[in-house]
Amino acid sequence: MLDLKFRLDGKIASVNTIYVRGRNGGVFLSPEVHKYREDNKPIVKEALKASGTKYENGIIKMSVKVYTNYFTKADEIRKVDIDNTAKQILDTVFPALGIDDKTVFELNLKKVHYEGQPYVEIKLKESPNPAKREPKSNKKVSKGL
Repeated sequence: MLDLKFRLDGKIASVNTIYVRGRNGGVFLSPEVHKYREDNKPIVKEALKASGTKYENGIIKMSVKVYTNYFTKADEIRKVDIDNTAKQILDTVFPALGIDDKTVFELNLKKVHYEGQPYVEIKLKESPNPAKREPKSNKKVSKGL
């Protein structure tokens, strides 16, 4: 069962800023977001390897702490919506693991005020799929025994 903890360094882009328009009107990931995801893919894969665990088709509980400066110099709260960062984190972590993020059944997000370089702490814990049923036996039971 999957059980891992790791850290991703760098600022997470808001979902409001991750897409750019191309010349033909198409929408694409911004180069910064693409780079963030590619730079963090080996970190996620190494965390999985180091955990000694593997995904076994269960459901995942995910806990995320986002460390960054959430206040201006005037002590006003910066406009950083935690739900906008959630999508970016999911779309960075799960493709690197080779797991569909539909398996996340619980997501705990926490903003932590921190004045150093931004980073994210992530914990993933898998539980058995509660809907999984035992396979039916093909053996016939003899009534005469």
